[in-house]
Amino acid sequence: MDWYKDWFNSKYYHILYGKRNEDEAEAMLSKICNLLDCKQNEKALDLACGKGRHSKYLASLGLKVWGTDLSENSIECAKTFANDNLHFEVQDMRKVYKTNFFDYVFNLFTSFGYFENFSDNLETLKAVKNNLKTEGIFIQDYLNAEIIKSNLKEYEEIEIDGIVFKIRKKIITGEYEESEMIVKSINFTADDMYFHFEEKVNLFTLSDFEAMYSMVGLDILNVYGNYNFDEFNPENSERLILISRPQ
Repeated sequence: MDWYKDWFNSKYYHILYGKRNEDEAEAMLSKICNLLDCKQNEKALDLACGKGRHSKYLASLGLKVWGTDLSENSIECAKTFANDNLHFEVQDMRKVYKTNFFDYVFNLFTSFGYFENFSDNLETLKAVKNNLKTEGIFIQDYLNAEIIKSNLKEYEEIEIDGIVFKIRKKIITGEYEESEMIVKSINFTADDMYFHFEEKVNLFTLSDFEAMYSMVGLDILNVYGNYNFDEFNPENSERLILISRPQ
């Protein structure tokens, strides 16, 4: 089963992750737009946009923004923000949305690597390249696999809005060469019902991305390790942020 279809479309996904720091997200987006010298009315795709909070902020910076996501519920919520410069649509990230149309494609906060089949992840990157103009820029913000593995907490309980989420984590072997996946088993009781969901995310390393980008025709311009855009170090960087463009 495609775990992400049910989990991302669930209201409980947004309860568990909905309180992520807005100020940090907006500060990061401001910095990246300054770093890239984004111009007014340039076109941006927020790929896997969720409920559209980052799309909304990008539009406030002067970009024309399209947000896409597979979750119908998320897009329904995001559309409450829609205007002439901000558009939302249900879309599978593996498929091209608008060919050679965007100046920027943003893929933020580890909204990638969900697919167990390596070819699906590769199709996503191919679609990204085809969505971009020739001189367009792809911004991909991903987890740092080495930090995840070295700091793995196998079990934790998180209480939010009266719901106790019981989360178990393990690492399994992935499909791509010697890659691995982190698997979260999420169990809780809410609204007088018991729920079980899973999350699976590939622990792709920088070398994995370098190989995948090369396969689809993306050139890496810069690699950063946090939202201050310091140099990436696999041993201690909080994030893996890649800036690339079509070859």
